[in-house]
Amino acid sequence: MSLNVSVIIPTYNMSIYLAELWATIEHSGLANLVTEIIFVDDGSTDNTAAVIESFKSSESGKKIILKKQTDNKGRYLARKVGAEMARGEHLLFLDTRVSLPDDFGQEFIQVCKHSCAMCMIEIDTKKSLFNLYWQRTHEFIFRRHFKDAKAGFYINSTNYETYAKGTTGFYCSKTIFLNAYAHFNEQVLQNDDTPLLKAIAETDPIWVHAKWRIIWEPRQEFNAFLDRLWERGPSFVEYHLITHKGAYYKILMVALAYILITMTTMIFMPLYGKYFFNVAVLALVLSVFLFAKSIREFIKMLPLHVIVCLVAGFSIIRGVYVNLRRKPLRP
Repeated sequence: MSLNVSVIIPTYNMSIYLAELWATIEHSGLANLVTEIIFVDDGSTDNTAAVIESFKSSESGKKIILKKQTDNKGRYLARKVGAEMARGEHLLFLDTRVSLPDDFGQEFIQVCKHSCAMCMIEIDTKKSLFNLYWQRTHEFIFRRHFKDAKAGFYINSTNYETYAKGTTGFYCSKTIFLNAYAHFNEQVLQNDDTPLLKAIAETDPIWVHAKWRIIWEPRQEFNAFLDRLWERGPSFVEYHLITHKGAYYKILMVALAYILITMTTMIFMPLYGKYFFNVAVLALVLSVFLFAKSIREFIKMLPLHVIVCLVAGFSIIRGVYVNLRRKPLRP
């Protein structure tokens, strides 16, 4: 069976993950199903291009097309480059830091019955603390997403803010995807996934089911994990504080008000200020119990959670600064 689908994989300095990704693309049967597999090397400075070229020696490797960018322009534009050069009527986007389960190809055949679909993310929580923390926090924040995915659901314009979104594994037609880019009038978005998928969901509901899954992991080095969190500040502010003032906006406003009250009382009424500060620290510590499934997990995740909250707070401040200096998003 052959599907009129182009696989698009944007990548930047992720050569160490490419071999596992390619092995599972072949082993899962996906390579035999699709028209072509486009790697967009977004200006990598490691040996990304050489690793991809080495895959072409296999039979399925003949479907590989390598598009090398001279400069790193970001995932948002890299995906667009891949979509524009694709020959397939439909597109399947994959991140570099993923591997595909053995039944991915067969499940993908069923997924193609839908106009758009998004993979569920599967993470090995035993592999590292970063995996455990990412999975547990997302299971808590998006608990409805995980629950409803067991039976399957569509993300549409009505329920869009309720569920998790991402293009780690995402399928849609080439026309739908490029029309979504045109929706933003050539603007380069800070938060590329959320507004883009929202523009798609407004016209074409996105199917999600637990059976169509992809194995993913966050960055595994401490500095890289926090760097990525730091980088996401501007995109978080762009969407959640500027273009869409939903639950995150309300939470941040309450947190900001509490910080201001604490700082003010620390100056004028130090005794009460210390009280407010201690309450905040206690709340931060106890919040780990919301997603930890055991005392052992609580102890393991607590130090990382505190650091993550601090970095996230400063990244949001940075995000506000970055967004104030750029042109506002005009969909």
